Amino acid sequence: MPPTPWTLRIEDLRTLEKVEWSPDGVCVVVGPNGSGKTTLLNALMLLSLVFTRDMDTALRLVSPAQLRRVSAAANDPVVLDLTLGAVRWVLMLPAAEYGLQGFYGEELYHQDRLVLRSPLLSQQAQIDGAPFTIDPDERRCLTRVLWDRDEPEWLRPMAGWLRSLRIYKDWLLHRLRQPWQRGDSFSYLSNTGDNLWTVLDTWDATRTYRGQLRWVIEKLRLAFPTQLESIEFAPGVRVFRPNAPLPGQGLPPDVLADGLLTALLQLTAVTGAKEGSTLAFDEIENQLHPFAIRVILGAMREEAERKGLTILLTTHSPEVLNEFRGDEERVFVLGEPGRTQPVALADLVHEDELPIAYIGERYLRERFAPQSALASTRR
Repeated sequence: MPPTPWTLRIEDLRTLEKVEWSPDGVCVVVGPNGSGKTTLLNALMLLSLVFTRDMDTALRLVSPAQLRRVSAAANDPVVLDLTLGAVRWVLMLPAAEYGLQGFYGEELYHQDRLVLRSPLLSQQAQIDGAPFTIDPDERRCLTRVLWDRDEPEWLRPMAGWLRSLRIYKDWLLHRLRQPWQRGDSFSYLSNTGDNLWTVLDTWDATRTYRGQLRWVIEKLRLAFPTQLESIEFAPGVRVFRPNAPLPGQGLPPDVLADGLLTALLQLTAVTGAKEGSTLAFDEIENQLHPFAIRVILGAMREEAERKGLTILLTTHSPEVLNEFRGDEERVFVLGEPGRTQPVALADLVHEDELPIAYIGERYLRERFAPQSALASTRR
C-alpha cells in the first residue's frame, strides 16, 4: 500500500533554521555531528507528544533547553508545522533559555480553512469562529481539545498518525537482560524497547499476531544464521541457537549479543507498526555487523512497501548509505549552507556520478556532508 504523505516544516529549532521535508518509504538522514539529525526526529516526537500528552511532557522528553536557534531574533518563535492530507497543524513556541516564556501559539487548518487559532502569548483563542478562553490548568493542546470534544472525521487521519508515530533513539538493553515474567500484554514496542519480551510473548500467544513473530524470527535467522533458531517464553525467555539438542540449552537474555538484541528490537518495531504510520531509528547502525545491516534494511523496505510505512533512519555509517545506491532521492543531507533542510542527495550530486559512485565511499571522502560544512550554517 502507498505511504501516508506528510510534510514537516520547521523554523529556528536549535540548529535547524528552515526545514521543509516530505519523506516517504525508507529514508536516511546524514550530516555532520551537530547538524540536527536527532533534532529533526525530536521535532516529530514533540508534535506527537503535544497531541497525545501535553506540552510540558513533550518538552521534558526532548529537553526544554535552548529550543531557539542561537542566532534567531529574540522575539521570533520556534515554529513546527505539520501537514497531512488536507489538515495542517502549526505550533509557535515562545522559547526562552529554558522552556517557554508564556502560552504557545497554535493554528489548525482543514482544506485551507482556519478551524482554530490561539495567538502567541495569549489565553484568548477561537475554535470554529467562536471565542474560547484557555484555562491555565488545561494541559491539552487546542487541537486535542477539539478532537476530544467531537472527533471530527476530517481530523481522524492526523490524530491517528500522531498517535502511531514511534521514534526509537535509546534502547534500554540492560532492562532486556533482567529476569522477565509474563504480565500485561502489549502488541507494539515502546519507544525504549523495554517491553520487547512482553510484545513477543503476546504475539506468540495470539493468532492475530503470530505471523509477525514468525516474520521477526525469519529475518533474524537471515541476519544471524549461527545465533538464533527460535525463542521461547515459558517459564522465562530463552533463545535457542541452531542445532541445540536439548531444551535446557537455550540462552537467557543476559548473555545475548548486543547486536542480536538490537536487531530483534528493530524488526519488532517495524512489523508491529500500524499501516500507514511513521517510525524512526536514530543511528540505525549501532551494534550491528554490516551483513546484519543489509538484511535489516531489506526487511524494512519489504514491510514499508507492504504496510505503507515511512521509516526514517539517521546514520554515519557508509555501509548504511551504500544500501541506498540507486535510491538517492531518499538520502537527505543536513548542514548544507544556504539551503532549506534537508537536501536530497540527488539534488547535490551530478547525475552522471550517481550510477557509478557508492554513496558511503563518497561520504567517507567528505564529498558531501563534511564536518567542516557546519561552520557555514552557524550564524
